Formats: sequence, C-alpha cells, structure tokens
Amino acid sequence: PPDSRLLAELDLLLTDAFLIYGAHLAGGRTNAEAIDREWPARPWEMDLGRHLADALAAGQVAQALEALTPQDAGYRGLRQALAHLRRIEAAGGWPSVPPGPKLELQDRDPRVVPVRRRLAVTGELPAEAADAGEHFDAALAEAVRTFQRRHGLEPDGVVGSETLALLNVPVAERIRQLALNLERWRWLPRNLGDRYLLVNIAAFHLTLVEGGRPVME
Repeated sequence: PPDSRLLAELDLLLTDAFLIYGAHLAGGRTNAEAIDREWPARPWEMDLGRHLADALAAGQVAQALEALTPQDAGYRGLRQALAHLRRIEAAGGWPSVPPGPKLELQDRDPRVVPVRRRLAVTGELPAEAADAGEHFDAALAEAVRTFQRRHGLEPDGVVGSETLALLNVPVAERIRQLALNLERWRWLPRNLGDRYLLVNIAAFHLTLVEGGRPVME
C-alpha cells in the first residue's frame, strides 16, 4: 500500500519543482536587477501558487508551465533554433575551416570542402552538395551569401576573414548565445503594448510594431 509519508514528501518535492521551474520560465533563472541595478523593465508578476492550484484543478500541469513562457513569435523561434542546434551538437557539430586567403567564385582550393560541409550542416547548402569537391561554384557562393545575411554581414558570397570567423564559431558557443538570449527575453514584460519600438542594438536595427505587426523598420 502507498506510504503516506513518502507521498507527502513527493507532493512537497513536486510542488517545489513546479514553483521553481515556473519562476524560471516566467521571469528567468537570473534576476536582471542583480546584473544591472538600473534595469528598466518590470518583471512579470505571477501568483504561481494560484497558477498551480488552477493547473491541478484542470489536470493541465504541462500546459500551465508552457503558458508561463513568453508567447512572442521571436521567443518561440529561438526555442526552435536552440533545439535544432542541440541536435547538431549531438550529431557531432560542424567542421571548422582552416585559415587561409579568401575564397570566392571559381576558386579551386582544398579549403572549399570544409566550407561546403560546414554550410550543409546548418542548411545554407543542400546536403547533396556537401561533398561536391574543391570548386567554389555559383551554388556555394549563394549559400555563403545566405549565411552572411543570417549573420549580419555584407552578402558578397566571398569567404573573407569576417565570414571565416563566423563559420568557425563552435556550435556550443551558438547554443550558449541562444540560451542567454532566451533568458533575456524572459526578463521583459509579457505585454509590451499595442505600439512599441524594438531595438536590436548589435545590428543597428529598429522596428516599429503596431498591433503585433512590424509596420516600419
């Protein structure tokens, strides 16, 4: 028969886990004000005890936890990207490209091969083109341009020093960056209002959002 003492301990442990995990999902694992005392955004205030009681009453604990995460499309996109990178890491990551002179259209160089394989892992280049040889053809140049656009570089299709440096960022570092940005997103208020400015400082990019849609950039 069930041991009432063990059941009580299990109940306490599960409740504690829900409250801690729920707090992390709702407001982040780190207090933003502990990093920056002048952090301007107000954290989302949530009565987690009431939230847990409602979840138990409805029999929807998993759904209740998911509801605590930011519901923005950007946050969901980051989660999907993080899961994708973790699958890549589990499969062995991506190859690095040796240093050397720039690579561009019509070049023939042994270093073209790891460029192909690197871009095939992250999908800029079709998988069947990963082992297409040392010739830097038009398809590879277009794949390099796609990679450059994704990383905020001038899309010239040339593997110069900046592009090479970004190609060689390890997958573990990209995973860390995405996890940090997901954490930062959880520091923001859940409702930014019907009209707001979204500023990407690193990319020198500003978006005006109205009614949940970008109307000017």
